Amino acid sequence: MFTLPKSARLLRRGDFFRVRRPSTYLNGKFVAISYCSTERPEVRMGITVSRKYGKAHDRNRFKRVVRETYRHLRPDLPGGVDFEVRPRVKVADMKELEMLEELKRLIVNATKPKAERGS
Repeated sequence: MFTLPKSARLLRRGDFFRVRRPSTYLNGKFVAISYCSTERPEVRMGITVSRKYGKAHDRNRFKRVVRETYRHLRPDLPGGVDFEVRPRVKVADMKELEMLEELKRLIVNATKPKAERGS
């Protein structure tokens, strides 16, 4: 089974605050990503889903989809970026395949050097 190591995740509250405060945002139709550069050699990700999003099984499904997408993208991403993923729409409005494509696009865009970034 392919697991996500602790070194690839944001774990502490302070890490989430650091990503949120001086960060840059990328917004899509389904997902919002805030990110900031770091001195670390790897990319780290955190997921935040509030109760407004839906019931526990809906929030867990969102987190599963995001983690799986990140697992597949992680080996190809350059290091030095921490990012946080948040949903923008409720479950009923979301189509999973569209969200996956959007999430891939936003994560790849967030990890590009500043000169190469577009919208």
